[in-house]
Amino acid sequence: MGMKFALLVVTTLTIFAFSYRAEATIFGFDDREPITSLEYPWSAIGLLEVSNSEKDHYVSTCTATLISENLILTAGDQHCVDSINKNKIYYFYPFSSASTFTTDNSARATLVASGHRIDGGDWAVLQVPSHIGEKFGFIPIGKFDFISKLPFFSVNGIFTAKFFKSLKYNLPEYVVAGFDFESSYILKVHRNCPILGIDSILYKLKGQQQLKNYCDLIPGNSGGPMLMKLNNQWRLVGINSTQSMMGLRVGLGNPDRNWAPVDQNSTNTVIGIFPFFETINNIILKYKKN
Repeated sequence: MGMKFALLVVTTLTIFAFSYRAEATIFGFDDREPITSLEYPWSAIGLLEVSNSEKDHYVSTCTATLISENLILTAGDQHCVDSINKNKIYYFYPFSSASTFTTDNSARATLVASGHRIDGGDWAVLQVPSHIGEKFGFIPIGKFDFISKLPFFSVNGIFTAKFFKSLKYNLPEYVVAGFDFESSYILKVHRNCPILGIDSILYKLKGQQQLKNYCDLIPGNSGGPMLMKLNNQWRLVGINSTQSMMGLRVGLGNPDRNWAPVDQNSTNTVIGIFPFFETINNIILKYKKN
């Protein structure tokens, strides 16, 4: 019975992938707030457009963040980027031009390195012209180990969702952010949203820090940052990744991927970058503008 139900869910998701509304990853009331200020750190967050060729309309959109003068960070291989298909074209639209898709300040981006979300390494770094980061600023990555701050979270725990939602952990101030494809690509943030804990299985198998949460996220938010105030400075410590429902993991990257309606068994996932911090930092140093 369980397998039949899972197959039914997958089939249903595929059929309604284009029409299912964005509220599917909103937990109760939508707690996100639209950002209209061009001030830092919001200025460093932008929209990543992915297409198959120069002539094609975009295939998907994700959110990406400037982490240096000439590098952006987003979600990983077979999610927001594709390391196999070399014909993929990426354009980064900084905050000021993202909502209108204007070419003002937009830039062609080149894939530099990526992890794979199947392995829990849902991150990718792309290079953009250095004048973009110089103009809009960038948010340095932060080395924050969630293991010492959060409990482990298992699939069985999802069924006590109301209990977990009421928990508060002693974390520094943080926000999760992403561009909302149903609101003309307006940047929205959810401040200090409920984090349930760290996926126990992926941590034990691969040492990854996948943060199960009730942050309000919708398609288009994939690759968006989790920002945290460390020593009174904003740092990027996580990346918006996926929604899970009863073990089904589905992308938040764009409206034409399969994704599931929210119920008491659903969570969203942010990838903590702590396990990849040195790798990403070495890339930043390698591409640092001389």
